[in-house]
Amino acid sequence: MDVIFAIVATTKYMPSNISEIKKIFHLKGITAWKKIYLKAIIPGVITGAVTGIAAEWNASIIAEYFSVGSGKVITSVNIGVGKALNLALKNNNLTLMVILLANMVLMIMLINYFIWRRLYNGVNSVYS
Repeated sequence: MDVIFAIVATTKYMPSNISEIKKIFHLKGITAWKKIYLKAIIPGVITGAVTGIAAEWNASIIAEYFSVGSGKVITSVNIGVGKALNLALKNNNLTLMVILLANMVLMIMLINYFIWRRLYNGVNSVYS
């Protein structure tokens, strides 16, 4: 859903003179979609993908070790950041919690720098 909302938000900021551009260059149908509309919504697709993947990652960390109020474990994996955080919290191991949180922050920063920022800057330099 994040991708859809980002695309809709991106289309709201498209120039209002698109119809004039289509008339000048005689663009119709699929050609207009390829040359104008798809290129205009690509930044929205990238932005929506960033927010959608971030939300999924948060949900997957929580789903690694999930228990109800009575202490009954509903889902658990053998290894993972979510389970390790839960066990560190349960055992009052502050050192392990800080290491795990620092690891997650570092991973997010690296992914943002090497993947998302480069994708977004590449799209913006071509289509803006």
